[in-house]
Amino acid sequence: KVAQARALEAELNKKPSFYEVRIETGSGELDMTIAGGIRQQAPGKDIARSVGADGAVTYVVGPFADKAKAEELALFVKAMGVKEAFLRVINK
Repeated sequence: KVAQARALEAELNKKPSFYEVRIETGSGELDMTIAGGIRQQAPGKDIARSVGADGAVTYVVGPFADKAKAEELALFVKAMGVKEAFLRVINK
């Protein structure tokens, strides 16, 4: 079992990682000023609205191949007043 787990982990490490910025707003709506700022900071990236099973709304921006670019966007969104903006690694 350990050998299988290590082999799977090694396989995952070979795949390129991508990053997305997840934004949780208390109101469930993304302020138009913030959305405009995101479009300026991350041109060409999608902004998707996702509703969880608990009804919580999350906005997802990405994907980013460059972790630093994703981190910059998360910091930018926080500077715009959104407390919950964080990075998530996604493997494609």
